[in-house]
Amino acid sequence: MSIMDFEGVYSATFTPLTDTGEPDLDMQARLVDFHASNGLAGLYLCGSTGEGPMLSNDARKLLTRNAVDVAGDRLKIIAHVGHTCTDDAVELAEAAEADGAHAVSSVHPIYYSYNDEREHRHYKAIADAVSVPMIIYAHPIMTGKEMSAEHLLRLFEVENILGVKYTGMDFYSMRNISDQIPKDHIILSGSDERMVQGLVFGTSGAIGTTENLLPGPFSEMYTRFQNDDIRWVMDMQQQINALIRFLLTKGGLTYFKAAMRYVGFDCGPAKLPFKQLTEQEYTDFAREMEQFDALFARSKA
Repeated sequence: MSIMDFEGVYSATFTPLTDTGEPDLDMQARLVDFHASNGLAGLYLCGSTGEGPMLSNDARKLLTRNAVDVAGDRLKIIAHVGHTCTDDAVELAEAAEADGAHAVSSVHPIYYSYNDEREHRHYKAIADAVSVPMIIYAHPIMTGKEMSAEHLLRLFEVENILGVKYTGMDFYSMRNISDQIPKDHIILSGSDERMVQGLVFGTSGAIGTTENLLPGPFSEMYTRFQNDDIRWVMDMQQQINALIRFLLTKGGLTYFKAAMRYVGFDCGPAKLPFKQLTEQEYTDFAREMEQFDALFARSKA
């Protein structure tokens, strides 16, 4: 596949969970349909938003298989296979390819301190194990390690490594990467609140959390940017950023998943040790969410 096959906006999809912490496949199917009907390019499964590092390998495989089956040819499926253990990441990648995922992705292995050479071995082992494209997940906010353009350029020499999802706030680094990567490789922004800036700096799309809540507006932003309707795009980015600020101030993933319940997709609570909301806390939160109803209404139900 070429970079054109992966351009556009993807949701870093939430993992719906039952009260016992098992994947809720029926709710996942509803999410797949919701995102497909609102023009997203695809789904990014079991990443940070999808609580992938907190799920078992079996659960991650099941979620990928179900998403592929439900999506059909409507959405591209990128399976995040990142793991503390390279062998497990390879196992997840092989399973994702066998189940029909269009690409795999991985953060660098965490916990131990890894230099560029060790990271290179990790990524190469995954890429060599599959024939579908691989997208590097550079997430310095979570991992505490910035990925240099030089390191990425070396990784891009590995067959099957197609590009990078860059979830960082340093757009100087992003521009350096954009200026130097081969034209047959892709950069996708992972910072929802800076999607427009990412497009200006050379990304080919975005993968993010808030796309779960607002697939319609994000899809329209991407289309209008391609048509140079910059004023509309900037205004929409500001409206979206107001929602993001509100949710981050509340407390991150716990409240993002509560917001999904508010818009009609109850994905269950975030896994421990994230905060578990009481019903009264949710009721109070839902009342505050009403200020964003006009924004939510821009997505097809």
